[in-house]
Amino acid sequence: MSNILDKLIKRLDEQAEDVEYDPSCAYEMQVNQALSQAGLRGAYSPGSASNFCFGTDAGADGEFTSESGTVYNLEMKNGPGQSRAEPKGPVWKEAQDLVDTVIESNTAGKIKDILLAQNASGKWKGLKSKQPIVLSNNDINLLAAKIAELQAPGLAAIASEMASNSTDISYAPLYYYFGRTGNAIKDLAMPPEALHPMSVTSAMDVGAWVSHYNSSNTYYIQVGQGGGLYYMGNDPAELGVPNFLSSAKLTSRIRFQASSGNTTLGTFSTEADQQIKILGRRFTIVPSVALGGISPSPINLDDPAGITILKSKLGYPISESSIRKMLLSGLLSEGTSRGDQYEQTLVDAINAEAQSRQSQATASIQTATKYDLDISNGQKNAKIEVKLDQNAQLGKVYKDMWVDLRWDIAGKQLVGTPKQIGDAAGRGKSAVNLERDHIEAGLTVLNTINREPELISRMDLLAQWYLQGDPNATEIDMQSAWPFVGARPSQKTLDKNPKAKDTTVPGTLGNKGSAASAAEVAAGEPPLRQVSSSRYPVILAAASVANIFQKVNYVIIGDGNQNQVSGMIATTGTDSLSNRIPDAQFSDSNIEARWKTNLSSQNPYRWTMETRSSGGTAGGARFENAAELYDLLFPSAPVLPATSRKPENELQPTERQAFQDGVEENSRKVAKPLLKELFKGI
Repeated sequence: MSNILDKLIKRLDEQAEDVEYDPSCAYEMQVNQALSQAGLRGAYSPGSASNFCFGTDAGADGEFTSESGTVYNLEMKNGPGQSRAEPKGPVWKEAQDLVDTVIESNTAGKIKDILLAQNASGKWKGLKSKQPIVLSNNDINLLAAKIAELQAPGLAAIASEMASNSTDISYAPLYYYFGRTGNAIKDLAMPPEALHPMSVTSAMDVGAWVSHYNSSNTYYIQVGQGGGLYYMGNDPAELGVPNFLSSAKLTSRIRFQASSGNTTLGTFSTEADQQIKILGRRFTIVPSVALGGISPSPINLDDPAGITILKSKLGYPISESSIRKMLLSGLLSEGTSRGDQYEQTLVDAINAEAQSRQSQATASIQTATKYDLDISNGQKNAKIEVKLDQNAQLGKVYKDMWVDLRWDIAGKQLVGTPKQIGDAAGRGKSAVNLERDHIEAGLTVLNTINREPELISRMDLLAQWYLQGDPNATEIDMQSAWPFVGARPSQKTLDKNPKAKDTTVPGTLGNKGSAASAAEVAAGEPPLRQVSSSRYPVILAAASVANIFQKVNYVIIGDGNQNQVSGMIATTGTDSLSNRIPDAQFSDSNIEARWKTNLSSQNPYRWTMETRSSGGTAGGARFENAAELYDLLFPSAPVLPATSRKPENELQPTERQAFQDGVEENSRKVAKPLLKELFKGI
C-alpha cells in the first residue's frame, strides 16, 4: 500500500508542474497561433500559468497586423456564455458591492435565524456529531457567534484582494446554509428576504463594456463557437465586420462559487458537552459577463477561410489556392450542432454525478421523439427539452404543416392552405401531430408577410428572377428548394462573398449583408441573398409557447456554452419527479420567416420559418455545475444496494486521507484511478 501512496504523491506532484490551460485561455492560444502561422502577427508564446488569460487590464488578448505594419489589438471570448470580468472593468464594482453585502450579513443575528430554522425543521446539514444534535437557546446564540467569527477572516481576505484588483481571489470557508442560501429557502422554508444574495444578475450596457476596451486602444473582438470577428466602437482597419454594439446582448453576473467538497470551519461544544463539527463549503467571488446569442460575422478567425478573408482585407496578396480552400471549407463544413453537444454535456454530467453518489438516477438522449432527454431517478421518469441559451428556438413553425404554400407571382402574395389538426408534420426527432397552436402560428406568419409592403416588394423582386428560369410560371412552390434563381440552376451553386458596402441593388431585411454587387447580378447571381420578417412583430403568444412545452416535464436552458454545465431548469408540464422545481414563465416568441441561401446545402435557395423568444424564459431554478443540477432533479434519488459499494465507515484512516488529498479540485482527474487501485488492494 505504501508503494501505491508514493505513486499517488508522485503523480500529483507531476501534475502541479504541467500546464493544463483553462478553456478560455486555450482558445486565446488557438487564435493567436493561427494568426501567427498566417503571418498576421509576430511569434506567439502563451503564458506559463493555466489561467494566464484572466484579468488582462488592456484587454489585448491578441493582435493582428496589416500589410502596412499597423497593429490592431484583439479581445477574445470563447463563444456565448460566461466569461470572467476584468479588474477595473464595469462589472468589478458590482462584485465588490456583493462581497460587502455578504460581509454585512455575517452577523450572529443572521446566522442565528438560520440555526433556528434548522432547529425547527430538524435538518442539521452543516453540523455533524456522533449523537443526534440537540441545541439549547444559549447553544444557538453561542454557535451563531462562533460561525460568524470563523467566517470573517476569509470574507475580509476576498474584499482586500478585490480592492487591490487582484485576479487571484482566495476562497472563504462559509457555513453550509449561509453559503447555500437557495438550499436554505428550499430545505428550511426560509423566506428569501431573510437571507443575503449570493449572486447578482443584471442587464449590461454594451456601450460601457465597449468603452472599457476602447480606452486601451482595443477595437476588435473575436467570439468563438459560431460568432466571429466584430468591431467595437470603431473599425479602424475598415474590415467591414459587424458592429458588436448592435450584435451582442450582455448580462453581468456576479456569484459566490462554491468548491465541490465539504470543508471544516471549526468545532463547537454545547452546554451538555456534545462535540459538534461545523461544516460548509469554500466560496470565492466570480464576476462574469454573459454573452448571449450573437449573429454570425462573415469573418471568423476560428476558420482558415476567415483568416484568409482577414488577410485580404488587411492588404496582403492572396493566392488562388487559398481562395479555392476558402470556398471548399464553406461548402464542406458540417458537424454536430452546439445544441446537441450541450445535451450530451448534460447527460454525461448527470450520469457521472449519479455514479459518484452511487444512485440509480440515469440520463440519456432521446432520438426518436420530439423531446431531448430521458431522465429517471430509478423509480420515476421524466421528459426534458433542452435549449442551448435564451435565444434558441422555442415553438416550432413546421414548413410541411401546409397542404400547399406558394408565392402568387401576379397577385404578389403568399398563399397557403394548412393541414388539419392531428395531421403529421416534421420529421424524425421533430415529428408532431399538428395542434391548433402550430396552425395559428403558421397563419400568423403568412398574414404578416402579406401586409408588409417592404417584404412584398422583396419577394416580388425575387419572383422576377425566378421567371428568368421559367418564364411561364404563375406561382412558386415555397415548400421546396428553388430549382433555379435567375438564369442559373441553384443546384451546387457557388455563392460569392457579399459586398457589404455595395448599395447598387436593394439590401436585406435580415442581419447578414446579402445584397449582390452589380457585377454579380449581371453575371446571373440573384440580387438578394436573404429576405427576412425579423423587423416585424410576428408573435407567437407566450400561452401558445407554454402549451407546446406542456408535452414535456421540464425545460433546461443553458448559458450558451455547450461544454458548460450551467443554466436554468424549470417545470413545464407534470412534475413527474416530484422535485418541486418552480414553473417556467415563458414570454412571447418572435417568428422569423426567411427566404435565404445556404452555402453548405446542395440546394441552397429555400424558405424557412424559425421562432425565437422575444423576452427570454424566466422562473425555474439556476444551476452552476453538475452537482447543483443533480440536486435539483433528484433531491432524494435511491442509492444502489449496499452490497455493491464499500461502506464509508469501513475506510481506514490512510484511505480517507488519500481520498481527501485526491479530490482537491486541480488533482481529481489524476487521483481518481489511483485511489480505485488503492481501495482494491485493501
